[in-house]
Amino acid sequence: MKILPILFLTLILAGCENDCDDKVTTCPTPETMEEFPWVMELVDEMGECGEWMTAVVRGKLDSSDIVYTIMNDPQCDGIFTGPLYDCRGNIIRTISVSETDQEIIRNHVSVDIILRQCR
Repeated sequence: MKILPILFLTLILAGCENDCDDKVTTCPTPETMEEFPWVMELVDEMGECGEWMTAVVRGKLDSSDIVYTIMNDPQCDGIFTGPLYDCRGNIIRTISVSETDQEIIRNHVSVDIILRQCR
């Protein structure tokens, strides 16, 4: 009879071992972003600063955590094009330069942390 609870606990832990690795419960921070290879690819794609200032940031789309790239020209308010990613690196929305998409950025997207910016 004592073996039944132990067997049950073992099955739960074994099941979690297979499924829990697939679940990301955190988003990258400046200290942990190297643990997120897809974020490091965004940083590598950022390249050298030129006329545009570029940053990879973590923020929110409404209440969901996201990661995305900001491009800002000092001569204007800023422009953003590209995908919004969830914390696993999946694209959840692609943003264009259209007024509708830029309005989504202005009204529904926030910046919480700058992960890396070009200098």
